Amino acid sequence: MVVGVAKLTLYLPACHSLKEKRQVLRKVKDRTLGRFKLYLAEVDAGDLWQRAELGLALVGNDRRVIQSLIDQVFDFVNGFGELQILDQWSELVNY
Repeated sequence: MVVGVAKLTLYLPACHSLKEKRQVLRKVKDRTLGRFKLYLAEVDAGDLWQRAELGLALVGNDRRVIQSLIDQVFDFVNGFGELQILDQWSELVNY
């Protein structure tokens, strides 16, 4: 079993309130979850207007497939015009 975990640090320049931030993140999360079968949640920077950290997790049996899916998620999220990816990190663990 292979577990892939990743974290994205996002910059949301157009957000000037937590309400605007939640709207953008909801759209990102809903579209990402609709396209990929994974677990995704905001994991840090919950009280900052223009910054967010999203964590994601995938489970499978092939390291190449899991890493490919993580890379696809990074590219997909990067395609949203309302945000910029400041940092991205991923790790695969075999069990």
